[in-house]
Parts: sequence; C-alpha cells; structure tokens
Amino acid sequence: MDNMMGKRIKDWREARNLTQQQLAELLGISGQQVSEYERGRKRPPADKLVLLSEILGISTDFLLGRSSMPNASISPNPSEQLLQIGAYLRGVASEEDVKFILDFLETRRAAKAATEAMKAAANAIKIPDN
Repeated sequence: MDNMMGKRIKDWREARNLTQQQLAELLGISGQQVSEYERGRKRPPADKLVLLSEILGISTDFLLGRSSMPNASISPNPSEQLLQIGAYLRGVASEEDVKFILDFLETRRAAKAATEAMKAAANAIKIPDN
C-alpha cells in the first residue's frame, strides 16, 4: 500500500505539535489506529478522513495524494503559513534542500537588516535643506 497518506498525516500531526494519542482523541479513535494510518497499514474511513483534514488544516485531496498543495487556500496568518510550508517540505525536500533554504533566508534577513542600517545612517547624516 502506498504510504504517502500516512507520511502526510504524520508530518502534519507533528507540525501541529500533536502526539498520536492527542490526534486519536480528537478523531475519537485509538492511538493504535492513528499509528496504523501513519504506517500505511490502514486507511481512514471517509468520515475520519474529513475530520483529519479539518484538524490538520489540509485538504482531503492532499491527504489522498490528489494534490501536491496542502490547502486550496493559503492562510493569511504567517505562523500558519510556516506550518504549511514546513509540513510540505518534509514530504518533498531533502535535508540538504532545507539547509539551503534556511541559509538563503538567513542571508536575506541579514541583507535586509544591513540595508535598514544603511538607510538609518544615511538619514542621520543628511544635511537639512535651507
């Protein structure tokens, strides 16, 4: 059995900082059943699939492997966006890819900070027009 769904359930559960037992309680099932979903031994029935998608904040199409996008609509909340991106990357990016992305973001942050510092310095030494 293809385990794409199980991997996605696990990745998104972890992104939400939920244990298998916590997710099980939210779904009204046993922790063993969640474990079986994540290992690809069982597939959730339709009602649990819909509930899983609501709890994890992802589409059923994504869980079923019919879409590579976790959610049809990207959340306007930056923290939620980071969760969506992180869980998505767990499924497609290597450790090297993630390191590259983090290095890029750090370089971009440093460049932005340097630009702001240069603007502030330029404004501090401006000679007022007379």
